[in-house]
Amino acid sequence: MIILVGLFKRIAKDPQLKINAEKFKSSQSVYDAAATITLETYQPNLLKYSVNNQNAGFAVFSEIYYENGWNAYIDDVLTPHYNVNYVLRGMVIPKGIHKIEFKFEPNIIKQGEIISLISYALLLLIPIGFISYNKKNRNKDESGFDINRWVWNRKKNHF
Repeated sequence: MIILVGLFKRIAKDPQLKINAEKFKSSQSVYDAAATITLETYQPNLLKYSVNNQNAGFAVFSEIYYENGWNAYIDDVLTPHYNVNYVLRGMVIPKGIHKIEFKFEPNIIKQGEIISLISYALLLLIPIGFISYNKKNRNKDESGFDINRWVWNRKKNHF
């Protein structure tokens, strides 16, 4: 309990740990009672919203903010989103009709795909190389002498 009280006192004293609401205020930010945000698609790695608002504003979404991997797009343009109230995510939305998408695109997945493709290519190329090497060298003995060529030349000379 003492640790939590100390943490709350630290948060109250340190203005950098708080979200600065003044940062998001602008002359265009006006409350718009007719604005709508509708969730169109919900998947574990994709959230699609449609937005219709008369004024630019700041929207808070009721999803957990997770910076690593989640990207926000407004009309297919990468847009920054922010941590709001230490848990939720929010973003500045321009006025008009827009399509907002939150996509989970972590870099580790892309790196894993590249490693998997390289491994698969090696899995195919190594046996092919081994087979072609064995075909080329299968009739040679340890000294490098090609038995088939010697037998063929002997048969040719005897007839």
